[in-house]
Amino acid sequence: MILPLCNFLVSFTFCLSIHRTVPIPSLRHGIAGSTPKSHILVQGPLNAVISSNIHYALISSDIIDRVNAHLEEQAVRYTKKLLKNYVIRKINNAIGSIKAKFTSIRQKIAGIYNNALENRKKAVTSRHPLRHAKWTINCRYNSNYSDRSTDVEEIQFFEDGSLITSSGITGNFCFCLLMFTGYWYSDFGDITWKIPSKDGTFTYYNAQICWNSCGPFAFMRRGVIFKDRSPNGWIPTYLFRPVIGKFTAQGTE
Repeated sequence: MILPLCNFLVSFTFCLSIHRTVPIPSLRHGIAGSTPKSHILVQGPLNAVISSNIHYALISSDIIDRVNAHLEEQAVRYTKKLLKNYVIRKINNAIGSIKAKFTSIRQKIAGIYNNALENRKKAVTSRHPLRHAKWTINCRYNSNYSDRSTDVEEIQFFEDGSLITSSGITGNFCFCLLMFTGYWYSDFGDITWKIPSKDGTFTYYNAQICWNSCGPFAFMRRGVIFKDRSPNGWIPTYLFRPVIGKFTAQGTE
């Protein structure tokens, strides 16, 4: 691009020098349109110089167009490359995030599975009929039969069928000829025990026990509390025992 520009400047300077040395045709040489021979001889080189300059100008314009097209092409390629790198980086980040979450979930599942195996091992090796000797009982009483709406009691169950509460009250399991399978179980997986009252009646606790082999503690559900009727009434104490509350329980040791 620099060489054509230099040629153009040299040619332009040459034209100015010719214009200064060659006289300009005027009317004193004759009628307009009649030019001396010397002038006609000078016009030949001048036209050649002008044509050469126009040629170089056209070549320079073509080179500029090509350079601009090349720059535009390079800009498009660079933009595509940047866009491709951006998309690849985003995809890699998403894949890395998915892998990290998958690893975290897999570790959590492995931890839960290992804990379940450990809990099952403890449950299977436990020799107590209820898996735990000590339990926490959460009671909810009906307002018609008790002044307290809730009560939490710690009970220790012994293998011989007896029990003792945290307040020092003793009790024992309820024997049933039709559904008895052990000291603490019936055929349907229920457990029932009774605690004596001061008036000679008993309060009964019945619930379904879940061994929960894969969990850390066994628990009781659907617990029902009912008691004998008053001995001063005309109905026997064991007939139509009223339900006075509900409870849930969970083993602790």
